[in-house]
Formats: sequence, structure tokens, C-alpha cells
Amino acid sequence: MKQVYIPFLLLLLAIIPVRISYGSTALQVDNMPAENIHIHTDKDIYFAGDMIFFRLYLKTGEEERPAHSSRVAYLSVNSRNGQTLAKHEVLINNRKAYGGIMLADTLRTGIFSLSAWTSKMLIDGTPPFRKQIVAINRFDAGTAGFISENRPGPGILSPPAAQGMRTEFTPAENGTFAVTLYSAYEDMPYIKMEKRNGNIVLTTGRAVQDTEEREITIARGGTILWKGKITEKDEAATFKINPADLGYGPLTLKVTDDRGNSPIEACWLNLIPETPYVDIFTDKVTYGQRERVRLTFRIQEGRARGASASVSVVKTESLLHNRPDIIQSLLPIIDGCCDNASCNKFILQSAGFIAAELMPVANEIFPERQPEIMIVPELREPVISGRVTTTGDNEPVAGATVFLSAADTIVNLQYSKTRQDGSFYFQLNDYYRDKNSYVNLFMSEEEAGRYMITLREKFVPLPFTPKSLVPDKNIGNHIEEASTVRRVMQAYNIRPYIKTAARPEHEHYSVPFLYRVPTHRINTADYVPLDNMAEIANEILPDLRIRGRGDNISPVVICSRTRSYMPGPPLFFMNGVYVRSFADIADMSSEEIVSVEILSVPWSFGSLRLNGIVGLFDNKGRDGIPADRLRTEIETSPEKEGIAFRKIEYNGNRQDNPGMPDLRETLFWDPAAVVNDGTPEDIVFYTGDLKGSYTIMVEGVTADGSPFSNRIEISVN
Repeated sequence: MKQVYIPFLLLLLAIIPVRISYGSTALQVDNMPAENIHIHTDKDIYFAGDMIFFRLYLKTGEEERPAHSSRVAYLSVNSRNGQTLAKHEVLINNRKAYGGIMLADTLRTGIFSLSAWTSKMLIDGTPPFRKQIVAINRFDAGTAGFISENRPGPGILSPPAAQGMRTEFTPAENGTFAVTLYSAYEDMPYIKMEKRNGNIVLTTGRAVQDTEEREITIARGGTILWKGKITEKDEAATFKINPADLGYGPLTLKVTDDRGNSPIEACWLNLIPETPYVDIFTDKVTYGQRERVRLTFRIQEGRARGASASVSVVKTESLLHNRPDIIQSLLPIIDGCCDNASCNKFILQSAGFIAAELMPVANEIFPERQPEIMIVPELREPVISGRVTTTGDNEPVAGATVFLSAADTIVNLQYSKTRQDGSFYFQLNDYYRDKNSYVNLFMSEEEAGRYMITLREKFVPLPFTPKSLVPDKNIGNHIEEASTVRRVMQAYNIRPYIKTAARPEHEHYSVPFLYRVPTHRINTADYVPLDNMAEIANEILPDLRIRGRGDNISPVVICSRTRSYMPGPPLFFMNGVYVRSFADIADMSSEEIVSVEILSVPWSFGSLRLNGIVGLFDNKGRDGIPADRLRTEIETSPEKEGIAFRKIEYNGNRQDNPGMPDLRETLFWDPAAVVNDGTPEDIVFYTGDLKGSYTIMVEGVTADGSPFSNRIEISVN
């Protein structure tokens, strides 16, 4: 049997590329599929101090190979100048993640950007997912003016190519907009583009004195997809267009007269598919206060059975009509025609509603602040990367040894050798969660003064240009009501979220032991007090000796096997973290040090050869570690405690908790709903005390990887 298995094993080793860096292994996958992200938030308009509940969807080109996709995503809330106001690092499980981001209660009223990306998107140059959110500070004056200034209107929605024309937009079902373009001149035509019975309908009209013959074209990227004409006999003309002739993506709508002039040109219409795939129903349409609502799902015929979805039920006025749709974010844009089945339903939008800076644009470059530092795809754990350079001329340093260790009650270590460009990286498994971790250079004090470590900043500035909002017509009244709600909730100390228990440990967990069993372990409390490390070593520590006096002291370890001095100083650690200079700990007394571990044998750790190891421990944790100019603290990600929406139930009695007001604007949020046919998977939630219209939004991905979106409305009287 050995003669069969050994050649087979050798063959596998020959054809599978494996790269090992001791203490920092990386999975290198060629031709990883491109990635894209969509974020579903519970609503779009928040107040300062609110929690943004989110569900993250990761889309790749290989749905059947989830192991070849990122496990870490980054989310940030940015001001228009790019300042990061909130940031969140989250682990992705099976291409999904969810949680909450708290907005500071000092946030000013304004339009902000919620952005999300992965390291793989950075490597590919894929723009981050971005959406506009609104934050209202109820203590700001002029909130009503802010809303009115950002509503749609002439000169606000129109990009430069469409200046000189008047526009009207009529919201319809599922975020659909009928778009009417009027020339700024009375003798020029108008054109209206809308969705009607599964078709695109163009309606044109002309002024009384207008006798020009005009040609209408719809194009994408210079390719004309449809063409029609208005003759002088037509006072009005209607054209019905099959969406299969246009495909999906941005469109240019143009009207040209017979002299070649272009009185109307709009390069900002967008056609995206409307593919709900999953129908949603409630047991009725109108409900009373504190009444139970049952939400039912039905997967449409021809689709794979089962889906993963996020569900939100919010006051309709808290949504923007131009919020990004999961289908728009995750379904690839198809040039040319699409198949008739997927084009039976579609959404016609104006890109003026979703600012061009916030839409995925092929030539948009992610503003990576430090492009010279290597970016590694995070397929298993978060990755910390950086670069070692000289302090004077910033030249890369190749072959330097970089240590990574965490404040702990054990001595721990990873190390990485810098590459030709001075770069290095470490993968951080769950061991590093909630620990203070540090990188440092392994070299003498004299050498260290000539070098510096720069870590890659993962949250870079993301400036954006806010565009007009398309809020509900009752947004002013909603803000007044919501301001009152905030005051009441604060008075009753009601929070819409709860902190969940610690996340379970993941499978990629290992302790990076430098050694497991020391040669000697000494508790200083067992001995008389001693004033410094020289006395401690020479009096109570076997095998550690301190030679010399004053500035010339040097430690050395006696090998426990040969009983001879080792040729160089040992490696020192304080509370698990590497200490470069013995002088930094030389004055510590036995009252400060609780215990000491000594490994008094020559030690090999990967390619490193060590002359013994000394681990010192006190009760101060990170505060007991002496300062080091080159030591850099790193942020270890995802939080131990997650955030969950607080669900409220009433057991069929409207008078439950009569003394406690229920002023929820978000009635329900479930970021991990499982959609199947049948009643066991129905969702039940309860209305509150706030009357009005509520929108139920469901976004998700079917079992075969198709994104879907659907919404309905209910009323609370």
C-alpha cells in the first residue's frame, strides 16, 4: 500500500502550490472570482444616536465555491469630505454578515455615505458599495430647510449634460419612476419615459410653433439600441419599446432635430431588472395598535426552493425612494439584449436619484491611501499588513524580521520576513480577538533606530458629493414626530437594540505558542523582596545571569543541558509581548513581577535561533509592557459582542405594558430570515403605538444565487 500512496502524495505536492511563512500561513488562490457587496439597512433616515441595523451580502462569480471568497468586510460612515465617522469590521459567514453601527449623538444634520468593501475588492480596483443615508440631529436648527433644499428639483438632480431642461419625477411602485424631460425653451419638445404593463413607453409632445422633424434615440456606450421619429404632423407620439431590446444598465436618451441640434439629451437613465422571485403577503392590510402581523413568503415557480433574506418593517417616511436595490448592486450589467424571461419585469430609474459618485462606475478608483503596502485577500481571517522602511529616505528594507505578539498570560509569537519591497503581513485568527496586539522589529536597539514600521490603514478617506434626496412627501411631519419619539424614548430609557452574547469561537483558532513548557517557572512571592532584575536573576532565577554594571549590563542564559553559557542574550517578553532591550525592564522589582518563566535551552522557532527565552508576568496586562518606539499597536477585529434588534411581543393583549409607550419606527428587523414555502417559516411581529403607513422590505438571494427584492405596505390605525 505504501508504494501506491507515496507516489500519489508526491504528485499532489508537485501540482498544488503551497507557500508557508512560519507563524503566518496564507492561502494563495489564483484567479479568485471578483467580489461585490450590497448592504440592506433597516431604513435610510436616522437620528443622531440611532443604531443602523445592517445585513451584508457578498456576491462572487462562483456561488459553488464559498471558500474562495472573503471572510472579512469593512463598513464605514463617511462625511462628504471623507472623514470616517463610524467604522465596523465584520466576519463574513457563508457570504453574509449582519450587525449594528451606532451613530454618534453629536452628529450634525446632513447627508452621509455608508460604504462597504473587502480586501479583494481593493486588489481588483472594484469600487466600494456606497449609499446615501440621512442623519438628523433634533437639536440642530433649520432641519426643515435642510430637507427642502435637498428635495428633487431643477438644477439639483440634473447633471451637467442635462442642464437647460426642466425635469419631473413621479414615484410609483417598487421605487419605479416615470421621468419627464422638458426643454427649458417653450418651442422645444418634451419626452416622457415610463414603465407600463411590462414595456417601456416613450411619449413625446411639441409646442404649437414647433415644426421640426426630430429623431429619438436610446443608446448605451455609443451603440444605438432603439430609434424613432417625430414628424411635423405629430402633435404627440407614443412608442412602445421591448425592454429585451435595451438590456440592463445606463442609457442615453437623445432627441435631435433635422438640423442636427440636440434639444434634449439625458445620459442618466438606468434600466435594471425587477426580479422579486419571492412574493410576500400579510394576513391583512390594516392593523390596530399592538396587533400581531403574520408575514408569509412564497417562492415563485421555476426558482430554486429556499432563500436567505433580510426583512425590515419601518415607517414609510423613513425611506428614500432612491435607495440602492440589491438587484442593482449584485446583478451583473448585461450589454445588449437580455433573455425575455428576466426582462418581463424591470425598474426604470433616473441615475440622478442615485448620485453618479455613489453608483458602481467602471473607471472609479478606490482611494487607497497607501498603495505601496501589500493587500492580501482575507479568505480565512483578518490580515494585518505593513511595510518596513529606512527612517531617512524611506527605502524598503528586505529580509527584516517582524514580530507579532499579544498581551497575555503566555508568551506568544508570530513572525514574518519582509519581502523585497519591505512588505509583510500576518493573519489574525480568533486568538487575537479582544487582545491588545503589537508588531515590532526583531533587532538591536542600535539597529532599530534606523528603521520604521508603517501599517496599512484599512479605513481610508472616502469623500463623496451628496446628491438630492427623494424622500416621502410627508418627511417634514415624520421628522417632527420622530423628534418627539426620541425625547420620550430617552425619558423611559428605551433602546431599540440589545447586545448579544459573545460570538462562538471559530474553527480557525490556534494559540501561537513560542514554547509550551518552560525549563523553570518561579513565583516571586515565594521569596524575599528583591530590588531589580539583576538581584532577581542572580538570587532566585536558575540559569539566568546578569553580567556587568551600570550601562554595560548584559543578560545571559546557562544551557540546562550542557551547563555552559549560550553565545548571546536571550529573548525577553513582558506579559506575552516582545521586549527589545533588557534596559527597559532592568529596574523592575520582585514586587512588580508576579512570575518568571525561563526556557534555558537553545531554541529553534522556524528559521530563528534563540539563546533561551525569559517570560516576565505582572498583573497589569498591557499597562505593564514598557514603551518601545517601534512597537505599534494593531486593531484586532470583530467585536466580541454583537448587536441585535429588540423584538417586542404582546400575547394578543393590546393593553400589555400599558404604562410603557411603544413608539417604534422600526417594527421589525430580521437580518437572517430563512425563506421557504409553508407556514413554519412565517414571520410574526407586532405593531406599536405609532399610527401610519409601514413598508415591509424583503431583500435576499435565492438558493441558486439570484438576488431579489420585494416590498408591500401595511397601515396601523
